[in-house]
Formats: sequence, structure tokens, C-alpha cells
Amino acid sequence: MPSYYRLTSIISKAIQKHENHLHSVIKESLNNAQKDLLDSLLSNETGNDSEPSGGSINLTSLKQPFHSLKAAHLKANLNDWQFLQSIYQNVSPVINKLELSPEAIRFYAYIVLKTKAFYLTRRRAESRYLHLLAFVAHQSFRFQDMPVRFLNVDGKKPTRSFSMLYAIFKTRKAISTNALRRSFSQATKRN
Repeated sequence: MPSYYRLTSIISKAIQKHENHLHSVIKESLNNAQKDLLDSLLSNETGNDSEPSGGSINLTSLKQPFHSLKAAHLKANLNDWQFLQSIYQNVSPVINKLELSPEAIRFYAYIVLKTKAFYLTRRRAESRYLHLLAFVAHQSFRFQDMPVRFLNVDGKKPTRSFSMLYAIFKTRKAISTNALRRSFSQATKRN
């Protein structure tokens, strides 16, 4: 049985080797336009976290989506998601090359969620980009899942407005499914 010091040394070296691999992938794969896009998240850091994001979107406004059903908050969440989605689509090839598990994405994203932007700017470039890439991926999916969370929060009965939205969604899905079945059956009858 190895000693505690030996065991921690082995684990630390393995973690450092993996981080170095991720940093080298970022250094090779991330172009200047993508770096500028990620850095813009940190350079716009002047907003107020308690207000819906308006004209300028910054890292702070992207950290926590609004959980309110107010129209302004829903619109702010939609704007933030669209902004994140545009960045995600631009950097997704790099994220895919990193081959991060969902747990690793969540780990790096949570560091960004809990850290002030100032401290992120002081990180080594590759480390900063790794954390921001994970943040963009994590938050993009999180904002995308927000409407589903409203349907059933903590096992409670969904709100009336979202129950109606869900019913509309199911109806549209059924209509499109039936239309697809009809088209398929018509196409098979012709053949």
C-alpha cells in the first residue's frame, strides 16, 4: 500500500497531465476570433446582477437565469440564451475536441459561476479559455432547459400558464406527428 504522500503525488501528477493536455488542445484549436469572443464576456463586466439584462450582456448576467415568469425576465432569459447559443455555435468544435464529460464541464463551469470576473482575467490564458468554454456550454444548456423546469418545480403542480404551454406543445407535436404519418403512408402507397 503506497503512503499518503505517494498517493497524493500520483493523483496530482495525473490531474496536472490532463490539464496540460486540455491546455494544449485549446492552444492549438482556439483561433483569435474565438479568443476575442470569450474575452468579450469578461470585458463587458459592468452590469448589475439584479436587473434583467438589457442592451449589454456580460458574464454576471449570464451566471444566473431569472426564475420569474414576468415578461421582462422571460425576455431577458431568451436574450441571454440566444447570446450564449451564438457563442456556443462558434466555439463548439473546440469544446468537442476537448472531449470533456458532462461532469467535467459542470466542474469548470461552476468555478466560473463562483468566481468574480476579475479573478478569471488573472488566470493563464489557456486555463481562462478552458473555464469559459465550459461555462458557455453549461449555461447554454441550462438556459435551454429553463422552460422545462417551469413545468414541474419540486414535484409541485405546474403553473396554469405553463400547463397551457405544455398542452399546446403536446398538441403541436401530435399534429406534426400525425402529418408526418400521413405523408409517410401516402408516400408508401405511391411506391
